[in-house]
Amino acid sequence: MNIFKSCFRGVECCVQKICYFFGRITQCCKGKPKVKGTIIPDDFVELVKKIEDRKVYLIPENHFSSADNSFQREIVGNISRKKLIYAMEGVERDAFSEKELRKAIGLNEDANLYGIEDAFFTIFNHASDLNMNLKDYNPNAIPEFLTIIHNTKTDLLCSFVNKTNQSYLDNFWSNKLFQTNPIFKFLQANKEVLISKDLEQQVEIFERKIGGWTNASWVELTKGVVLILAPDLKKNLPEKNHRILEYLLGTIDKKGISDNQTEFLKFRNALQLDLRNDFIADNLANVYNITKDLKKPLVSILGEHHIPGITKLLCTKGFTILGKKELDAELKKS
Repeated sequence: MNIFKSCFRGVECCVQKICYFFGRITQCCKGKPKVKGTIIPDDFVELVKKIEDRKVYLIPENHFSSADNSFQREIVGNISRKKLIYAMEGVERDAFSEKELRKAIGLNEDANLYGIEDAFFTIFNHASDLNMNLKDYNPNAIPEFLTIIHNTKTDLLCSFVNKTNQSYLDNFWSNKLFQTNPIFKFLQANKEVLISKDLEQQVEIFERKIGGWTNASWVELTKGVVLILAPDLKKNLPEKNHRILEYLLGTIDKKGISDNQTEFLKFRNALQLDLRNDFIADNLANVYNITKDLKKPLVSILGEHHIPGITKLLCTKGFTILGKKELDAELKKS
């Protein structure tokens, strides 16, 4: 399997994500750390200084850059050589997803490769993305956009039949909204068989089927998923982010985003960044806690726009944030 097609592509599925970084980390614990355009408050710095050894290396990337993809491959080589611990964007923090990723890349089952996405939020995010973009779908759009749409569909379907996810998908499988939807009918009829397959087999099955389902069927399915999952998602979000979710739910019955695109993208990007960053930062801290005794650098390569927000969140948790220059120096020691 092409790992950048099938395993890293979850990273590419944020179809509204802006692909240029407005700021880079300079430091997060020496002097007054900055994300360009934003000063991290002094009390964050003092907290971090008390726990100097809690380090995370955050490396910004452009998801469509060949140079950044090459760096990803270097990271995989360093995992094999047991030189670092890698926390990967686009991969859920659950045993099934991590095991399948290690297998697809050709790593040992116990390799230090972990996901940092929240599985429940990922399903909501993919469904919300697809619902809004498919309502404005143009089959003659640029190939890169069409590829992202295709991959998001596949990833969403794989999420429905991920063994780990079944504990919170009861409402999905039992909901009468979907009883006549051809995509749901296929999933339901083949549920047990699909769940028993590994990720590579699931992807192959879904990629053969995707072209046969109409755009209207996808809009109907994704709308239902968003409405079903939203109440539980809201329970797990900080109150400050409820307004973002409520706005997006208010757009679910609109035909598209063309009439108020600027406002919609403001909230959509907030969903992609602010809400997702909370989950990513928590999972990075979790990966650090379960691997800290290995005394290896914890590295995460993230889309460029995630870096400032996740830097702030990790600093409040007492982490020192370092970059590629510091990582290169650390790896030379080992």
